[in-house]
Amino acid sequence: MTTETREDILEDLRALRRKHENTPTGDLLGDVLTWMVEARRGLAQAAANAEAAAHGPANGAIWNDQMVAAMGLSLPIDEEWLKASGFKWAQLDRQPSRHWMVWLGDAVRENQGDGRSFTSYEDVGIEVAADYNGEWFCWLRSDAAGLYHRFIHIRHLKYRIELVRLIEAITGQPWTPQQHAAGNVLGPKGFAHMERWARRADVQIQFDAIRRGASWHDMERDPNRAGARAIDLWELIDRQQGKIKNKAEGAP
Repeated sequence: MTTETREDILEDLRALRRKHENTPTGDLLGDVLTWMVEARRGLAQAAANAEAAAHGPANGAIWNDQMVAAMGLSLPIDEEWLKASGFKWAQLDRQPSRHWMVWLGDAVRENQGDGRSFTSYEDVGIEVAADYNGEWFCWLRSDAAGLYHRFIHIRHLKYRIELVRLIEAITGQPWTPQQHAAGNVLGPKGFAHMERWARRADVQIQFDAIRRGASWHDMERDPNRAGARAIDLWELIDRQQGKIKNKAEGAP
C-alpha cells in the first residue's frame, strides 16, 4: 500500500484495527509492522517522484515509469521541449530543415575530474533533426578540428526519454536541464561558476545596457574605441595638411 497524506495513514490504521477486533494482538502487531514497511517504501517513492519532477533523478538513479511520466519525458520530442531543455537552433549550410544541438564537452570534462578527456565544450555534442514520420535523426557531432568536422548518425529517436538517457550516458551527469545554458550541458561546478560570473558588477552593467537596448554602456561610449575608419584616416591627413584646424586653435 502507499500512503502520501496524514488522512491516508489514519484510514489505514483504522482499517487494521477493525480487521483485528477479535484476533490476537500478535496478528495486529505483525500487520502494523508490515504496513509500516510498505508505507515507508511508498513515501520514499513519492519523494523520489517529486524530486524527479523538479530536478530529475539523483546521480546514479535509474529512471522509472513514474519519474518519466512526472517530467513529461514519455511524450514525443518536439522543438518547444528541445528549446526549453537548452538545445539551440543550429541549421548549417545545405541543411534543408532545422537542426537542434547541445554541446556536452563541459559536462564530460567535469565528470572526469582532471579534464583529461576533453579540452573544449565543442569536442562532442548531440544534434537532432525531425524526420517526416514523427521520429528524429540523432547524430554525435564534434567540432574539434573545425566547423562540423564529424557527424556520426546514431539512430532514430521518438521519445524524450530516449534522448535524455543518451545524454546521461555520454556525460555521466544526471539530467538537469536547469543547468543547461546557451546550448551547453554544464555540470554542477560549471553552472555555479557561470552564476558567479553573471553576478559580477561589470557583467551586470553590460546586462543592464542590453536590457535598455544599448550596445554599449554610457561610460563606455568613446569614438576612439573602435578601429580607425576610412573617414577618420582622411580627416587625420587633412589635419596634418592644415585643411582642418584643431578645436584648440579656435576651429568650430
